[in-house]
Amino acid sequence: MKCNQCQQNEAIIHIKESGDFCLSCHNQIMTKHLGIAAVDPCEMVVSLKDPQGNDHTFEISLLLLPGIAIWRGWEIDGGYEFETQSRPEDNQAFAYLQLIQKIAKGLAQKTLVRYSENQPISNAIHLSDGQYGLNSVGTGRITLDEESRDLASLVIDGQVVSIEAFGQALTCYEGATLVFQIQDQSEPVLEQGMVLQPLSIDPEQIYQHFERTLSWFLDEGFLSYKRVSACGDALTDSVSELKRLLCYGDQETARKLGQRMKERLISIENDDDYFPNHLIEMINATLSLNQT
Repeated sequence: MKCNQCQQNEAIIHIKESGDFCLSCHNQIMTKHLGIAAVDPCEMVVSLKDPQGNDHTFEISLLLLPGIAIWRGWEIDGGYEFETQSRPEDNQAFAYLQLIQKIAKGLAQKTLVRYSENQPISNAIHLSDGQYGLNSVGTGRITLDEESRDLASLVIDGQVVSIEAFGQALTCYEGATLVFQIQDQSEPVLEQGMVLQPLSIDPEQIYQHFERTLSWFLDEGFLSYKRVSACGDALTDSVSELKRLLCYGDQETARKLGQRMKERLISIENDDDYFPNHLIEMINATLSLNQT
């Protein structure tokens, strides 16, 4: 189906009572709807090298939605995928660079360790270009197995690794404890020099952090328009914590906390024409995740 607006590109987005549009036309419609400037053209196919000198070419896309701008990078002829999120009114040239930086960091951090071909290793992961073991810290994207849709596979360092091969490679760590955390692709990548760190998702601690951050910008309970932008930037950490609670904790508790945060924002006296609209949109977008 062709895009209703340009009549050239394939339509991939359906807007109820409006029509079917390609990504480019959809973004043009959203810029007008949101009252923001059109996004400056960016290089939408980029190539980067990993530490081993191998080239990786990515197709870049931007999806504008109310309250959120989603940048994605898919590797052409490879398995790497990356995503970042920003606000529609943010500088999208900067958001684009953040995605490129995330891709570079993701390419630099290797989960697989290449073994010498001189000595076959029984519990190695055997891929087309050699045999590999597992690093003690790493990540993998969950995908459906190509041969059995009832099983998952992992895309590690851009290569598909079956669950069986992954389990076999784990035998080299027999007796150790495996700590794992499932998150969406917009979260920061695990880069060189990083390890997983336990984080609290206690709702009261999240709300106290939210109130503490607000206190930095309020003057006797009043928020000046001069501080609105900085306040909104600072409170994105609290929205991220709400997202973690929603993803990893009790969803009903997260929704109640989100409502509590929205009510607090609405109650703040201010002299800005738009506060707290954007923060409310961010919280609503977060609370819409994982809905069944």
